[in-house]
Amino acid sequence: MAFCLLLFLLAGAMEAEGIDLTGTWQSFYEYGLMEESMITTIQQVGDDIIGSFTARPKVGSERSGIIFGSVKGDSFKVNLLSVKESEGNSEIITITLIEGKVEDENNLKGNYYVHDSKGAILNGAYKAIRI
Repeated sequence: MAFCLLLFLLAGAMEAEGIDLTGTWQSFYEYGLMEESMITTIQQVGDDIIGSFTARPKVGSERSGIIFGSVKGDSFKVNLLSVKESEGNSEIITITLIEGKVEDENNLKGNYYVHDSKGAILNGAYKAIRI
């Protein structure tokens, strides 16, 4: 029984080692007429992902925040959370769900889903490259 448990734990560790998203990634997004680039710094610990990001729109102010999520096989799901001041000193809280797949060690692709505290809802496809 202990041997089976050990094999199970080793198999899980080997699967987690197959993908390592640790590093810095750059992605580009289009929201209608608005374009944005994002630099993401990720640390992967086992199957868990944590990190930070800075998003720079072509027009308007940048925003930054935190990332948390997980990896399973060649897929991953992460959440991005940011708070940005808007006009009148009110804050806009934005949460983004990103689902993706690893194309190879330097390329990711998938879909994003954005919702903010003002009711804006966006979604679309993206690609990211390791830089």
